[in-house]
Order: sequence, then structure tokens, then C-alpha cells
Amino acid sequence: MRRTEELTDAAKDPVFDGVRMVPTRPLVDLRAFIHSSSLHNLISGSGPRIHEMLAANPAAVFIPNYRTDALTEEDHAFFREHYVSLADAFWVLGKLLPPGGGSFKIIHPGRYRISTLQGSDLAGTYAEGWKGLRAPEDPGTLTGTLDGLPLSNRPVHLAVGTHQITTDSACQPAVVWLGPRVERVGRVGSSDHRYLFYNWY
Repeated sequence: MRRTEELTDAAKDPVFDGVRMVPTRPLVDLRAFIHSSSLHNLISGSGPRIHEMLAANPAAVFIPNYRTDALTEEDHAFFREHYVSLADAFWVLGKLLPPGGGSFKIIHPGRYRISTLQGSDLAGTYAEGWKGLRAPEDPGTLTGTLDGLPLSNRPVHLAVGTHQITTDSACQPAVVWLGPRVERVGRVGSSDHRYLFYNWY
């Protein structure tokens, strides 16, 4: 919850987890609460589906848990297309581009960090456990252009729409949401979304 608050603006940046774990941040939609009484409508009812709610009001942070597992394949495809994983139970807006760069779509305006994959802090880019969390951070410096202008090693504000990154063919760029305050998201560590907000009844 604290990390989510660090990465979001209390007025501008919704959060989606289906259970309202971060009550200090706006809801995507009042109908986005996932419960046994609402799940049928979210999956096969008259709608809207979760991906449609997110398209209309994108969340800056997505926190997967056992309830979001029950959503439709279209919903999960939306998550994979527009979010990147800092940990199994913590995703933010962003995009992992192919080597050499390419175009990507921003659905929520704000500050983003553009770096190499190795320096992105995304899940899988460092060793698990304390060893990985304590290892020196890769600076992630990326040489290339963003929308035709030279990239810097500073956060950038990206507007809604399609953007283009061009870089060396051996380098894989990563675009990661930062929110209004931080300079770098940082490593989150391992987690298992299936046991987040779990109840036993």
C-alpha cells in the first residue's frame, strides 16, 4: 500500500486490485469490485468488463490477487499489453519493447522512466531474495531517441497516445511508470499474488 501511494497522485491516479486495498486512491469504477456476487456479471453479464473500465479510466497501478485470476482472457490480455511486472503481485503502467525499440501506447499521462531492461527494476532482472535486493542497481542508461528527440537519463512526462523509441539493435528498452514524485521505482522483491488478500471462507 505504501509503495502504491508513493507511485500515485491521490487525485489523478486510480489503482485497480478488485478489492480496494488502497482506500486513499481513486477507484477505476464502482463496478470494479470483484466478489462472488459480482463476478458473474464481470465475466458473462451485460458488462462492462474490467478491461473496458480500465480503458475508460486507466489505473496507474495494478495489484493482482486471487480474485483477479478469475477475470476474462480479454482482461488479462489488457494487463499484459499495458502493464509491466515489478513483482508477481505488483504491476505498473509500462511497456517492454523489442531490441532496437519501437512504438508503444500510453493510456494514462504522467511521469515514466525509460531505461534498458537490465536497469528497469522489473521482475526477473535481478536475483531473487536479499542478494538481489541489495545488489548495486544497474543505472539503465539508454542511448537513443524518444519521438525523435535524444533520450536522457531523467524521467519523462508522456502524454496519452503513441510514442516511438529508437535505440541500438542490441538494447531492449523498458518504459516504467514512476508517478509524480520518485526518480526510480526500485526493486520490489518476490511475491505470490495468489496469497494476497486471501480469505478462508
